[in-house]
Amino acid sequence: MTEFYLDFETLGVNSEYDKIITIQYQQVDTRTGAPKGPLTILKEWESSEREILKDFLDVLNPDNVWDFIPIGYNLRFELYFLQARFRKTLKLELSNEWLYYNLPRVDIRSILVMMNEGQFKGATLDWFVDRDTDSNEIPAWYEGKEYDKIEAYIEDETRNFLHAYQFMKSKLPPLSRAYRPLP
Repeated sequence: MTEFYLDFETLGVNSEYDKIITIQYQQVDTRTGAPKGPLTILKEWESSEREILKDFLDVLNPDNVWDFIPIGYNLRFELYFLQARFRKTLKLELSNEWLYYNLPRVDIRSILVMMNEGQFKGATLDWFVDRDTDSNEIPAWYEGKEYDKIEAYIEDETRNFLHAYQFMKSKLPPLSRAYRPLP
């Protein structure tokens, strides 16, 4: 069982028209959430969307879901976008069953909603890690060929996510041991 932080940067939210410009992933320790290897950033501007999707497919390995267990924030968006772009760009169909039922994942979005007193509004990774920048600037940076800014954003986001994930990994197990079900 191998956990990997997973995130994409896209040029918008419409998976039919907006392409994926980066796919970033990093293996993490399943017990602690600490990084175990380098952050990999597959960059569309160095090849093409088609090439980064093909490269990522080799890592994802749909034949064995336990080889790559994605962890992230709002993975539903990432996986939906991935499915649509695989279909459009590679003519490859990842079934809904595989993507939404067979592929194990850890999505911290629900935890952040609970930490935000049950409120969805505002329960974002940026809120939790107290970060000012957001991904809305990425399309302008991409258009201006300011790729270094995109990479710096990704590296900062990854550090912040992994810091939050390690915190949750350390705090949630004791909470579950303290819980007592009703008799």
